[in-house]
Amino acid sequence: MIKKSCYLVFVLLCLCYNKQSAAQKHIPQDLQQQLRGKTKLSDIMQVVDAYYDNGKKNIARDEEEGEGVDESNEYVHWKRWEWWMSSHLDANGNFVPNLNRLNHTALYAEDRKWGAALNEALQQNRSMAPQRTAQEREQMAMSGRAGGGGEEPNQLSNGDWSLIGPTADGTGPGDIKGLGRFDRIAFHPSDANTFYVGAPTGNLWKTTNGGSTWASVTDGLANPGVAGIAISPTNGNIVYMLTGDGDSYNPGYLVYDYGSSRASIGVFKSTDGGNTWNGTGALYTGGDYEGHRLTVSPTNGNYLFATTSQGIYRTTNGGTTWTQVKTGEHWDIEFKPNNDSVVYATSGSAIFYSTQGGRSGTWLTATTDFSVAAARRIELATSPNNPNYVYALCGAAGSGTFTGIFRSVNSGVDYTRRTNTPNILNSSTTGTGTGEQSDYDLGICVKPTDAERIATCGLCVWRSNGSNGGSAMVFSTVYRESFGPGSAYIHPDVHDVEYNPLNNILYAATDGGVYRSSDDGVNWTNISAGLTTSQFYGMAMRDADADGDGDGAGFLAGAQDNGMKYRSNTGPTVFAHVICCDGYGTAIDADDPNVLYMNINSSFFRSLDGGVTATGLLSVTFFSPICVDYTDPDTMYIGGSTTRRSFNGTAASPTYANFAGNTRRVLTNCPSNQARLYGSAGTNVIRSDDRAATWVTKSGNPGWPVGTFTLNDIDVFPTNSLEVYASFGGYSAGNKVMRSTDGGDNWTNWSGSLPNVPCYGLAVATEGVYVGTEIGVYFRSYTMTDWVPFYNGMPRTPVTELVVNNNGLIYASTFGRGTWLGNRRSTCNNVVTISGSRTGQYYYEASSGVNATITATGSSGDEIFSQAGDSVVMRPGFEMKAGTYFKAYIAPCSNGGIPVASRNGAANNNVVMAPRINEVKPGTKNPASSTNYFSIADGKIEFSIKEKGTIEMFGKQTDGTWKSFYPPQTLYPGFYHLPAPNAFTGEVKVKFNRSDLQRL
Repeated sequence: MIKKSCYLVFVLLCLCYNKQSAAQKHIPQDLQQQLRGKTKLSDIMQVVDAYYDNGKKNIARDEEEGEGVDESNEYVHWKRWEWWMSSHLDANGNFVPNLNRLNHTALYAEDRKWGAALNEALQQNRSMAPQRTAQEREQMAMSGRAGGGGEEPNQLSNGDWSLIGPTADGTGPGDIKGLGRFDRIAFHPSDANTFYVGAPTGNLWKTTNGGSTWASVTDGLANPGVAGIAISPTNGNIVYMLTGDGDSYNPGYLVYDYGSSRASIGVFKSTDGGNTWNGTGALYTGGDYEGHRLTVSPTNGNYLFATTSQGIYRTTNGGTTWTQVKTGEHWDIEFKPNNDSVVYATSGSAIFYSTQGGRSGTWLTATTDFSVAAARRIELATSPNNPNYVYALCGAAGSGTFTGIFRSVNSGVDYTRRTNTPNILNSSTTGTGTGEQSDYDLGICVKPTDAERIATCGLCVWRSNGSNGGSAMVFSTVYRESFGPGSAYIHPDVHDVEYNPLNNILYAATDGGVYRSSDDGVNWTNISAGLTTSQFYGMAMRDADADGDGDGAGFLAGAQDNGMKYRSNTGPTVFAHVICCDGYGTAIDADDPNVLYMNINSSFFRSLDGGVTATGLLSVTFFSPICVDYTDPDTMYIGGSTTRRSFNGTAASPTYANFAGNTRRVLTNCPSNQARLYGSAGTNVIRSDDRAATWVTKSGNPGWPVGTFTLNDIDVFPTNSLEVYASFGGYSAGNKVMRSTDGGDNWTNWSGSLPNVPCYGLAVATEGVYVGTEIGVYFRSYTMTDWVPFYNGMPRTPVTELVVNNNGLIYASTFGRGTWLGNRRSTCNNVVTISGSRTGQYYYEASSGVNATITATGSSGDEIFSQAGDSVVMRPGFEMKAGTYFKAYIAPCSNGGIPVASRNGAANNNVVMAPRINEVKPGTKNPASSTNYFSIADGKIEFSIKEKGTIEMFGKQTDGTWKSFYPPQTLYPGFYHLPAPNAFTGEVKVKFNRSDLQRL
């Protein structure tokens, strides 16, 4: 859309696949009792809000973990979960089972419906114009050649997206830098430089050069999440992937107990190194389940085990069929090196072994010298250096302790505890803290060439103090950059540590990326560059030079667990890391790109120096949306249980007024009406016509759908603040997008055949409406009867925010795959070049730009008309001689054709011309013209202004009186078209800053 400066930064806040540093929270016993029997989100949160006194009762982990109050507060985790779940309910507000499978079903149905047409369109795009990176597209826009394929025709009916980034942590003042979460690592059997890493929302990634570059290999799947990876020991092209988010699936925790877990849909298999994937046979068929680990025999690539929340499953035919060999939740499973008859496995409270290939009925319980019953999770590791050794890392045993590191020297029959001090599951470098989260992130590995050297992971990585079999442990990584040397920092919450058996290099998968150590964990190198898995709730955007050309397109985006990322101008894929933790609401000052507004959990921050420093100003409602006025950036709004307004947002000490409107979910202002705002508490729509002072409910009016729906975005047509659209989350077929043309007094269901998955960000533009969904972007023009896919080239991942800009491009933030751009939707040529000599009448139309080097002889019959959505540019060589008529229009393509006018202004078609400001991103300005003037053409008032000011219009009525027909409005420099009044004599007065404009 020509997007508001307020960016509702949506949803997708599942604790199951969005882990902030504190990760999951265990539900206290007394709260569990109060929640027993509750089956609706609203009922659950009513109890939770009361239990925590709406956040005033701060039950936190210990301060030594180095976290801020938001990160350590249990209530914060509930509120994240509430936001996630509210977009994933049915029409009655009930939980929906196996959301992951629903998303996959919808994706496959859409692919069957649209696949052939989309592929044909994509191939046409690529054959007609060279593929360009996002940076190249923006640079072309900057040079006036629009966003797509340069001067080549480019049909853009279904999108053609390119990655923007971020592709690296970025520099900047913020601590706890990172990109996105990864849970699993697996290595090629014969090529040390080829390995895979798996993310819970960012898909499966592959490198063939040791991590220098990466490629996603599962973009065609509906973001399944990766719980396990296994590669055939005899054929590195055979790769197995266990789906789901196993590290977030724990009984007694929010995700598991209340239905928001990213459930598994089984195991997928690739036989060509990840290029294509097919599902294997079914595992558990009794309902929802979660995957934890996947392991393959050291000698047979068809022989695998999968541990799940519903038992252990075994296949001996490469996944064609799976057999349950053990019931109940199990976490880890390992083969004995070089002997696939011996298998080890763990539950949350015991260790098992089988000497008969892990078949059903052959599992025995190992003995331990200290009880492991309280561990809740146990992870295993073996080493070919001593195949009889098995290590077990057992989770928490109570506050400030962990159950211990155990070792068996007789192939898993008996275990002896090596140590349980210090608390290596804590984040302090001394292990003296009491915090841990072992059932969210826990792992252990053994060096392949030294069975006495181990490494473990939890909040951080610890390593054995030399080759001592884990009898003494020392810290290997630090939780924050300030806690130790830079070479010891990796992003906290470490889900997996693994040695590559081909070169003994140690790797770690974390909530912020992937890291490598070549010296057993003493020093670490970040190899995350290129792993674009940032989970963005949304973004704000502006043009640095404010001319609408997009040559300074800056982004401020809020990411799960990885804070605020800021890209100050076009081109760089590296975003600065402004501030840590969970980023949500964002806005950028329209006049000053150094002024950034940011919401981190329940805190409101502002930067006046482009993110170099950030100051906390207010405590706000959790995850509050932010708006900045289009014409007066000192006026800004913060959504919440009450709405805050400031008229001096950039002052050293801003002042705020509180108003009763509850806009905790959505807050949207209007580019054409400074006084009008729309908002939502989550299930309603409210409107203010007096800058938030009073609000009127607009949901429930005629046409509004029946049911309880979570409202995720509201957006308005750029020049009509009464034409408003609303998008909904949830799984209620046919209730996705609503439209009103009278400010919410009446509603029309505009959902069409959108897939039954949650909808998130809206972008309302002159050519139509874009909507981001759980599985991609869709588009609908104002003349179309239904939506069409607009996701060619984009991963099938949740699209949380959409913004269109005057450079012919559309921008998207995603939850799990960073930010993207594509050309705006058009069935017209993106760019048309006119050259040579012309005699007679000619008509040219382009979606983005017309480049003219044409010459006309001066014949009285020479009439040349051109129309483009972005620009009509007369380049060197352009010459119109006396007697020639040339007219250029700025309007969307395929909107009724070019309004062909004769020289006296009479039109032969009735096309409503969109004002030039329609195509300007809010807060940007059009290039100033050489004079202030107005004229009447095609039944429209056309005027040009050179500077910011107030425009007024008066028409002389048939009774001779003058009447104002356009209320005073503040506009930026540019060229505008507005409809003339219906009843007037043809005489019009236009005043700018109270002075008459020149009439042409």
